[in-house]
Order: sequence, then C-alpha cells, then structure tokens
Amino acid sequence: DRHTPSPALPHGGVGLFFVQGHMAFTPRTIVTRALKRIGVLAANETAPPADMTDGLALLNAIRDSWNAHAQMPPVMTRTAYVLTANDGEYTVGPSGANLTGPRPTPLTLIDARVILVGQTQERGLDILTRQRYAAEPSKTATDAAPRAIYLEATAPISTITLLPIPTTACTLVLYVTGLITAFSVDTSYDFKEGYELAFELELARLSCNPFGVPMPDGLVDDARDAVGVVKRTNEDVAELGCDHALTGDGGYDIRTDRDSY
Repeated sequence: DRHTPSPALPHGGVGLFFVQGHMAFTPRTIVTRALKRIGVLAANETAPPADMTDGLALLNAIRDSWNAHAQMPPVMTRTAYVLTANDGEYTVGPSGANLTGPRPTPLTLIDARVILVGQTQERGLDILTRQRYAAEPSKTATDAAPRAIYLEATAPISTITLLPIPTTACTLVLYVTGLITAFSVDTSYDFKEGYELAFELELARLSCNPFGVPMPDGLVDDARDAVGVVKRTNEDVAELGCDHALTGDGGYDIRTDRDSY
C-alpha cells in the first residue's frame, strides 16, 4: 500500500476536527484534516507534497461536481449588460465573450430580465426550453425589447438568443448562481456556514480508495449529512406561478400554439 494508516479520527461531531461556524480556510487545511480523518496522516504529521497535490486535485473535482448541482454554489450574482441595437445573439462568459460576466447554464440561470431604454424597472423575460425555441415561427422578428431568451450552454462560454431581436440598446439583466472557483492550495477562502465541514468530510470519503485506506465507520453518513446541510441552506422556497392570462399581461393563442403578449 502507498500508506501505512494511522488511527482514524472520530466522526459525528466528536474531537478536534469538527468545525462549526463561518470562517476562512485554505485548501491545505482541508486536505490535511481530511487525510487525518482517514488515517493517512498522524495527528501531528504534515502531508508530503505529492499527497497535497493529489488531495487538492480531488478537492477541485468535488468543487467541479458541486458546481453542476443547483443547490451547492453559495451565491447569486446580478449582472447588467447594455445590448447593441438590432443584435439578438450574444456569447456570455468570464472572458472571450461578447458579454463579460458569469457564464450562465440552464442550471445556474435563475432569472433573466430586461430594462427598456430610459427606464429603470426590470421586466421579466420568458426563458425558453429547446423545444419552445424550436417552435418559435420567426427567429428574425424585431421589437423595441425582447420578450424571451434562449440559452445554449456552449463551452467555455454560453450563447444566448433574444426573441424578438431588440431594435434599441436596452439592458439585459441576468441572475446567475455564482460558481465556486478553482482552489489554490494556500489561498484563503471564505464560505458561509456548513461548507468547510462538507468539503472536509466529502474529501475524506473520496480519498479512501486512491490513498489505499479503509473507509472509517460513520464517514459516509457524516459526509452525506454535511452536504445535506449545505443544500438545505441554499434551498429556495418554491413560488407558485400564475398564468399570464389571469394577470392581464398576456395569454395563450390556440391558433399559433404560442404565448401571446
């Protein structure tokens, strides 16, 4: 085996390594505590560089997996973009895109709104599925402002299409779940309550096989519970929707099988 296991540390809130509260941490600390939990490191031992590199890579894999889950990223960002008149298609992403900002995906795009020229009030946009976008009879129709948006999660930047194509330089507002950025080993990160322990326990659980040590009793349950706490913290209260036809600002046209405005 690669390692001679040391006695694993206790789980379930017992002992030095149960961390509560809101505080900054470094990935080096998380990796070290995770390896101590599963007995790869002794209580006062420091992780060798190779183990730290492997642990950091696995921690970033956890981060990437959590970014694909709607309840795991910790924050929401609001970004406003002034559009170009008569342009209905844009790329969006942190770099190399027409609109520079958080990259939206179907999982991370919470809401999309538009502000008309000379106004400050945001108006909601209908977020189209692929099926509804394909059913739109005219992709080249124009109006002063769009009423709907279609998102294609191309990589590394996403592509959005506005319908109808706006003829004015209105402002598009996107509300996007902020993704967890890649970890560097000695950079300090500040997350809200629950994340630190969830990262540590999940890393400990996933490190057992690659580090060649047995899974400590209770670790699977502890890791699941810690991740569940984070999910519950980030969970939004579901809102009951209301059909446009009942609010007087639109309806459904049976002749075209489309929403009417």
